[in-house]
Amino acid sequence: MNTAIKNSRLFGLLRERGYRIAAFSSGRPETEIDNADIYISPDQSLNNFQNELINTTPIPLIISAISTPKSMDAFDLYRGRLLFIMDNLVKMTEQKSPFFVFAHIESPHPPFVFGPDGEEVSYEKKLDDHDADWLIKKGRLTFSQYRKGYIDQVVFLNKRMKTIIDEILSSSKRPPIIILMGDHGPRSMLVWEEPEETYVRESMTNLSAFYLPDGGEEELYEG
Repeated sequence: MNTAIKNSRLFGLLRERGYRIAAFSSGRPETEIDNADIYISPDQSLNNFQNELINTTPIPLIISAISTPKSMDAFDLYRGRLLFIMDNLVKMTEQKSPFFVFAHIESPHPPFVFGPDGEEVSYEKKLDDHDADWLIKKGRLTFSQYRKGYIDQVVFLNKRMKTIIDEILSSSKRPPIIILMGDHGPRSMLVWEEPEETYVRESMTNLSAFYLPDGGEEELYEG
């Protein structure tokens, strides 16, 4: 998957037509498009592998027990990466067109780091991207905590993305194409090792929203 996305036919097709590819660092190997023409990354960050490596040590527990600079907190670095993407998306309208911008914002998928107004929250001492029954279990989160954490992040992201899209539309010299997609739903009722016990409809509630100016919607197939 990592190679397929990084070297996708879409990127090749766009480059053939004179587009440049701009990509924000996602921290995830599947969507880390570091071969983009413009690769945008925050100054301080941890990718998934680095964070999981740290989780094999006592460092997260030590940090949670003492007062430390925020830059040492994995939750702050993760939160900062998401905010970095959202803070800089509108600035991409300043780039000379034509260009294609790829941004993977992992939230509202766990970990839960935002409250409904964007305030900082954390439910655990170690940061990881577990979800479903890997996260809803004894010693981790209850179903109610999971549900609240997910909903709060959806509320925040809905407000923030509406503002970002409005600013992109008002700042663009020509109407842009905007594609907003989600890869899956909350997955609060997913059982990883027992698919027959999973409520599949909840896991597969994907978001697909398109802004296609100048009659572009006529090119979509029904549904």
